[in-house]
Amino acid sequence: MKYALILAVFLLWTPVHAEVFNIYSFIMECESGGNPRAINENDKKITGYSSYGLYQFQPLTFLRYGIEYKLFPEGTTLKEAMKYILNPIYNAAVAHGMLADELHGHWKTCYQK
Repeated sequence: MKYALILAVFLLWTPVHAEVFNIYSFIMECESGGNPRAINENDKKITGYSSYGLYQFQPLTFLRYGIEYKLFPEGTTLKEAMKYILNPIYNAAVAHGMLADELHGHWKTCYQK
């Protein structure tokens, strides 16, 4: 998508305090072991969907916040968003936006550790 370059520049040039970076890194490691291609099939038994990527997003959460944070244009379909869910830049951008907005509930198990 056309936003990839803008997103990469944003992630590289946005200042992040060390303690915030450590939280982001800890959650990523806890959720996926740092594997951008991680897929948790067990979540499908609970929610109907597997969780994907560095920050283990459910597809509908990834789509919702991807649109909210302008990574995807309004009207993006779930099928279209799924093309980017394993892309570490998009996965991290959604996670960093949610964490900056203090939406840590998505990662309640890892965030509380």
